[in-house]
Amino acid sequence: MPFAILFCTLLFSLWFFSVKANIAHVERLTGNGTEQSPLHIEFVSTGFFGYDHHEPTSLSYNAPAVTTGLQRLRQLYPQHRWTSTFITDPQSPSCPFMPGNVYFMLSQWYYSRRNSSRLSIIVTPACTEGSPMNEFAGAHNILLITSAAADLEIRDRQRSPTWLSTTPFASANAVFCSLLNNLNWTTVFASLDSQEKVVMYHAYAFMRVTTKLTDCGVLFTASKTSYSDDASVRQTLGEFNSKSRVFLYFGQPLGLRILLLAATELGMTKGDHAYLAVVPWSSPAFGYFTWQLNADDDEKVKEAYRSVLLLSLVDEEQYGSQSVRNLAQEWVNISRTAYNNTELPSELPLPVVTATHAAMELAGIAVIEALARNGGLAVGDNGKMLADSIRNRTYPDLQAGLWRISSIGVVLHNIQLASFDWEDGQLKVFMKATEMDLRVQGRETYIWRKTTSKPIWHGRNVLPPAVPVCGLDGAACYSGNHRWIAQAAGSSAAVLVALTGIIGVFAQKFQVQRAVWWILEPQTLSTRNGKASINGSRV
Repeated sequence: MPFAILFCTLLFSLWFFSVKANIAHVERLTGNGTEQSPLHIEFVSTGFFGYDHHEPTSLSYNAPAVTTGLQRLRQLYPQHRWTSTFITDPQSPSCPFMPGNVYFMLSQWYYSRRNSSRLSIIVTPACTEGSPMNEFAGAHNILLITSAAADLEIRDRQRSPTWLSTTPFASANAVFCSLLNNLNWTTVFASLDSQEKVVMYHAYAFMRVTTKLTDCGVLFTASKTSYSDDASVRQTLGEFNSKSRVFLYFGQPLGLRILLLAATELGMTKGDHAYLAVVPWSSPAFGYFTWQLNADDDEKVKEAYRSVLLLSLVDEEQYGSQSVRNLAQEWVNISRTAYNNTELPSELPLPVVTATHAAMELAGIAVIEALARNGGLAVGDNGKMLADSIRNRTYPDLQAGLWRISSIGVVLHNIQLASFDWEDGQLKVFMKATEMDLRVQGRETYIWRKTTSKPIWHGRNVLPPAVPVCGLDGAACYSGNHRWIAQAAGSSAAVLVALTGIIGVFAQKFQVQRAVWWILEPQTLSTRNGKASINGSRV
């Protein structure tokens, strides 16, 4: 009898540990491509299709990058299954409607359509809906990579454990602060072209920059001017001449041309004054800054362009590589055949689409590395673990080029500054900046370096100082007829109060004209809440 009990106990122990081992095996998503079964990875992209508003975050532009991302991962890791699902919502036909509906869209997918045997990853451009997406992804431990949207909360690892961003858009106010400090320009004149057709990015950048300049020790005068009115332009130039020698221009190339012609007549394009324009990247949406319009005054404008600097908030060289150019051609072909795109290839929002493709690559690499490291994945979507493995790393060999991810999970940007090369008749880069994984007083930091030894400014290597010709008090140049809106002379609070009227006008315009505004903060837009029905498609 004791022997029978002992024998039964032994059999029970063997059975128990066998079952426990099987359970442990089942509760891991395995798939290293050798002895383990393949893993199915599903990428989910929320958003909308369409070209009506030329919104760079439209899936009509970015779905082709999801496709090429899948192709790349299938090529590199054919032992696994890589698929994608697009989630759209008829109640969200464009960016302003996404924040109020995206949580419902994701919830409906997660609880009614998601296959729990797959590893789910969210890769999507996103407009201003990053916060609700982050809330959903964090609660469900899903890796979320947005290729356009980023938000302050992404810096908080507790609030954003699974959210990363490959956004190509550097913060305009941080870049301006860094550049002006680097050039020792402590007083500037900022002007926004107030014409009705002004691209909203310029209004947004103007607002962001002018409300932050005093925080980095820069005095400024801010003006809103209609550059179609010669009298207003001349009056603005008179005020500028009395306040500074550095003119920050926020507007389209045509407005700068008008400004330069007027400045030429006033003798203000001989090298003593600098006119700094800004673009997110070179694109028809923002216009191309050039003196060549086949107009009678081209030569006069060419001479004036020697006083122009152009700040681009991306490193254009990255998008000129052979690899990205090959991808761009694929994106154009796919968008035409699969998404009925009839736009010119130059209309492609290349930085955003490249960032979407890069996000796909980063996510795929993280999955493969996790499988190799652990021999499998724990049950669930493992979003936090995957996000942690991507943070604080440099990826030199992506198909989309070199990408640096900071410790907080956002791309570290590269910036370029160009001046006019008289011999070639073009604006050429002479200075670049690299963002560091370090924040000073809450701002991003950049290291600037010159990229050429050639003369960059009217045959010289030195840019003009910012102090006005007539001194900081401007007494000798005082015109007696001021149109300026706000002058910061030490108190940032005074600047903010004086700019309230401008910002109020911009907030109203944001509701009407929605071109190129996808990086605006959520509070600048009104959204429509409501339930949505889901339309999905798979690749």
